[in-house]
Amino acid sequence: GSGYLTACMATLVASDAKGANGAVVGIDHTEALVNASIENVKKSHAHLLSSGTLSFRVENAFQQPSSEETGLYDCIHVGAAVD
Repeated sequence: GSGYLTACMATLVASDAKGANGAVVGIDHTEALVNASIENVKKSHAHLLSSGTLSFRVENAFQQPSSEETGLYDCIHVGAAVD
């Protein structure tokens, strides 16, 4: 939704003392939510986007990931809100 938690995770990845080249991917089901997240992150953490540490995309998170993405993630957070 807002990109807040995704930016928090990306901040943790970016400050990893091991110097690993980690990345955080925010996935949402509508382009409007992805665009809102990007705009929110740009306000104070644009460097996470420009460095490639953080990215967002529109996708159905409940679909089976492609074969090249299977095993790609070390951590997955699923959040939702109900109207």
